[in-house]
Formats: sequence, C-alpha cells, structure tokens
Amino acid sequence: MRRAATVYSLSGLAVCGHCGGRLHFYTDKQGRGRVFCYQCQQTARCAFRSSFLAGLEEQLVAYLATFHLPDEAMAQLVALVEGAHAGRDDERRRTEIAGRLARIKELYGWGDLSRQAYQAEPERLQAELAALRGAADQAAAIAGLAACLRPGGRPTGRSATGSPG
Repeated sequence: MRRAATVYSLSGLAVCGHCGGRLHFYTDKQGRGRVFCYQCQQTARCAFRSSFLAGLEEQLVAYLATFHLPDEAMAQLVALVEGAHAGRDDERRRTEIAGRLARIKELYGWGDLSRQAYQAEPERLQAELAALRGAADQAAAIAGLAACLRPGGRPTGRSATGSPG
C-alpha cells in the first residue's frame, strides 16, 4: 500500500551545491526530514550524501531574515497586487452564485430543468466559486508575504515544516 506523498518546504526548488543535481526529500524511520542528492544516488559523481532537512531550513530562515525590500519596491508590489484585484467584486459574485444554485435546485424540483442540466450547471458554478475562493486566498497570501518582507516582519500561521510559526 502506498503512503501519502509529503510535500517538504524545499520540494521542487532545491538543487545540490556540489553537482547541481535535484535534491530529493524523505522522512526517515525516526520521522525526521532528510534531503539527498539524486545524482549521488544514481551515479558516483557527487560527494553529497544526505543531511537533515531541519538544519537546512534553519539556515534558510536565517538568510531570509536578512532580506530587505526597500519601501519604494514594497509600495510597487502592493500597488501591483491591488491593481490586479481592482474592479473585482468577488463577494457580489459569490452571492449571485449562491442564489443561482438555489434557483437551479427549485427549477429541477418543479420539473422545469432536465437532470443533465441540473447536474452540469451546479458543477460549473461550484468551479467558479472555488476560483473566487482561490483568488481570495492568493490575495491573503500576498498580503502576508508583504508583511513578511517589511523590516522586522514575521510570518504568521504555520512554518515550512508544518509546525506553528
């Protein structure tokens, strides 16, 4: 039986500093995250064996703590995000979709809508509703990123390893 895949903080991003090969991650028998170079596993051309992920994450957090974005660049980033969301009235559209879903149910109950139409239209509306939620989540994530990039800014919520931040 296959275990559920785990996404690590550096999954898909990290490359080996020795050979440039992709780094892969796994959890050892003690439940600790480990990282290894894929090239080292496949060939003998890389000297990097493996390391604990926690140590690498600590180094990355320390490095990112020194990162500073000038106020002008921060203002441009915020303006860009706000501009991308300008003119969108997501809450109004969510209300419209909820009303439409209720009306579709009534129409089907009254026999004014075929079963096929009753099944297809709610799926389309639910997908649109999910996209609206995704846009709101993305905006919240970008706002959180902007807060982190300010001097002394700290992330909120959960850390890269999944523990409280």
